[in-house]
Amino acid sequence: MTRLYRELFDVLYRHWFQNEVNSVVRRFAQARTNPAAKHAAEMKPPLIGKLGEKAVADALTQRGFLVVRSPGSRSPGDVWALRDTHCFVQIAILQVKAAARGRDPAVLNDDAVEELRRFGTFAWQCFIDDIQEQFGEKPLLLSVGYAGVSLFDSSAPTIIASHQLGGFIERTHRLPGFRIRLALSHAHDLEDVASDQVAS
Repeated sequence: MTRLYRELFDVLYRHWFQNEVNSVVRRFAQARTNPAAKHAAEMKPPLIGKLGEKAVADALTQRGFLVVRSPGSRSPGDVWALRDTHCFVQIAILQVKAAARGRDPAVLNDDAVEELRRFGTFAWQCFIDDIQEQFGEKPLLLSVGYAGVSLFDSSAPTIIASHQLGGFIERTHRLPGFRIRLALSHAHDLEDVASDQVAS
């Protein structure tokens, strides 16, 4: 009975988070005054991009995050991760770049980094009220970052670069600085997650 309850809770939890992500992405795509939003809404991810996103999603799942992918790559955030600990709630939004046949994945230029940070601000403003309603007065960390994936073949993706590019915090005076740094590293330093653990 306990296992069944936990499985039902996980399904409802994932459904809630997916709905939150869909809502943020939909509002972003509707912001027609934002050229980046319009451009992102028109892009369709190729197979290589999807495989790269899956590698990052699997790595974050391995680290205990609930992970969903952005619908249709209609925003700068490709992979969204949520972790609810006893001490804080953490959301990480990652833009993923992937390349095949051992090539280096594209890196974000200054404009793309600034766009991702602006999207983080947008997501924070959308999320903050709902997160507080869902999780109460827990400290909240929301961060954005980049992950680069090299696919030598579809069964062996390798995360070769991953780092944080911006963040937002709420009520974190309750957390020591090292806990915040460790949490951010947990979400954004993914190179050490072995490919045989994240591939399926």
